[in-house]
Amino acid sequence: MAYLKRGNSVVQGALDYEEGAWTPTFSNASSSYPPVGQYIKTGKLVHCWGWILTDGGTSGTTFGGLPFTSATSGTIGNAQGCGTTGYQNTSDDYSQFGTYVAHNAKTFIFAYVSSSVDFGADKQALFNIFYRID
Repeated sequence: MAYLKRGNSVVQGALDYEEGAWTPTFSNASSSYPPVGQYIKTGKLVHCWGWILTDGGTSGTTFGGLPFTSATSGTIGNAQGCGTTGYQNTSDDYSQFGTYVAHNAKTFIFAYVSSSVDFGADKQALFNIFYRID
């Protein structure tokens, strides 16, 4: 049983809480180093993070496999959530991008990045995302 504070009063109620693992997906994810992810769901908010190592080739910027489908509508424009994505192109070239989760989806997309980002061999993408569910 959880105690939640609302205004000047405390409300007792069940808190919808869940932790678990999820598997991020990407078209050229490495088979040698499987993608990993963890999440915490509290009520209608999901916080998830993960890591993917790529095998090679050039691909788009859409990743999948989020543990829950995002909400069907909301007030954040076209997105139901956001976060940051770190991308390591070489051992000394590390970039950080915004990430967004679309409505009614289990995918997330690098924001403000060309649709042909080079995810060649041995590149890393790390995710930290918050999004809303129905």
